[in-house]
Amino acid sequence: MHKQTGLSGAQLWFLREVAADPGLTLGQVAQRQAIHQSTASNQLEKLVRRGLVQRVKGEQDRRLTRLQLTEAGKAALAETPGPARGVLQELLLTMPQDELHQLDTALAAVVNRLEPWLDHEHPAAQTPLATLLDDQAED
Repeated sequence: MHKQTGLSGAQLWFLREVAADPGLTLGQVAQRQAIHQSTASNQLEKLVRRGLVQRVKGEQDRRLTRLQLTEAGKAALAETPGPARGVLQELLLTMPQDELHQLDTALAAVVNRLEPWLDHEHPAAQTPLATLLDDQAED
């Protein structure tokens, strides 16, 4: 994607969020991307420098800054193929709450079991997952 547009996938996602809901605040974009506000701020600065996004001060409350795409930002988005979000993010955002809870529980168990192998010297740390799955299928 970067070769085609000069934009990272995260920057394109940022642009798509602002395009879908002009007037979002930086915090709202960060929340929609599930990233820290400082990370979103760094993305915003790059997009503003490139002339793709502009900050608009609120009319009633000048402290409030809203975001909108510039004409160049709209043109850049129009030229980019692909999903607005990553496939995994889209899937997770559309999963039922009970399934997300089950996934969270299962992933927590995986992380706990990985603890012994976090040492890169452990032999299993050098074994690709596909190899482990192939070995189990043969049993």
